[in-house]
Amino acid sequence: MSGITTEKDFRVHNDEVDYLNNLLPEMILSYMQDTAMEQSESIGLGLEYLKEHKLHWILTRYHIKIQTYPKYNDKVTVATKAVGFNKVFAFRDFNMTDGQGKTLITGNSQWLLIDGVTGKMLKIGEDVYEAYGVDKFKKTVGPFGKLTQPQRILLSNNFSAGELDIDFNGHVNNKRYIGWALDTIPEDVLQKHTLLEFDIVFKKEVLLNQNIYVNTDIVGTENSLNGYHDIINENEEVVCCINTSWK
Repeated sequence: MSGITTEKDFRVHNDEVDYLNNLLPEMILSYMQDTAMEQSESIGLGLEYLKEHKLHWILTRYHIKIQTYPKYNDKVTVATKAVGFNKVFAFRDFNMTDGQGKTLITGNSQWLLIDGVTGKMLKIGEDVYEAYGVDKFKKTVGPFGKLTQPQRILLSNNFSAGELDIDFNGHVNNKRYIGWALDTIPEDVLQKHTLLEFDIVFKKEVLLNQNIYVNTDIVGTENSLNGYHDIINENEEVVCCINTSWK
């Protein structure tokens, strides 16, 4: 078994694009999360199942590669499947295509199954393997490397987690972190360069009204830049690390 595939269609709305008419990175993650949730609901492992069994899926990593940005009013299709499990880690891939089936954006993600009462990591059970159509004996490792943290603070910004940042789990939605990081990028960089790839490692949740700080370093040449971003909470803990690549 190689994992069942679920597809979901989206129409890009005008409030989901930036001033260049490109789909916002936050919305890329939103589309992917929505499709993953739809798959879980369709096989009976959605929100009600998780609530009943006191379980949480915690996203720990993202790797996103952008070939072409969807524009306003474009129709796109996001496909996702669970590609494997590794004791406590679950791996899910995404593929966003246009109306002709051309790949626009790909994504890889890594998840943990958490006991909602104790907060401890759980070993993934055989019922989960079977439900997602994944071979229990398949060894899976995601395409994730070690991220680089800022060696200097070239740019910094601070935010407070508001009501609109919080998801149904009671903490900041995973898509918000890339938005916070990009809000530290200078306007001249945004005008001259295009974000083509980003990696995210989630380390700790952020709750309502907590203050966070984003420290950013940018290195490279006029044609190619790399951004290194640490998101830090009010206790000076790194809650998220993000690397961005620009052309």
